[in-house]
Amino acid sequence: PTKKEYSTAHWNYEENDKYIEFLIKFREVIEGERKKRRKWHLNRIMSKFIGTRSHEQCRSKKKKMIKNYKSVEGII
Repeated sequence: PTKKEYSTAHWNYEENDKYIEFLIKFREVIEGERKKRRKWHLNRIMSKFIGTRSHEQCRSKKKKMIKNYKSVEGII
């Protein structure tokens, strides 16, 4: 199997829209207990949901957005 190519450019509007849609859909899990969140592997699920970003890129985006906006509510 070949390795999937992921975008390395800035996140575009479509990717950002999918990111927000994902946050809304999984909000309860994201804001829940850390142990439960880890079982979900949210970054991998988010990567598949967005389709053009790796799970590492999704983790970095989520971390940066939470730092800037303080909460999922602030991002949405």
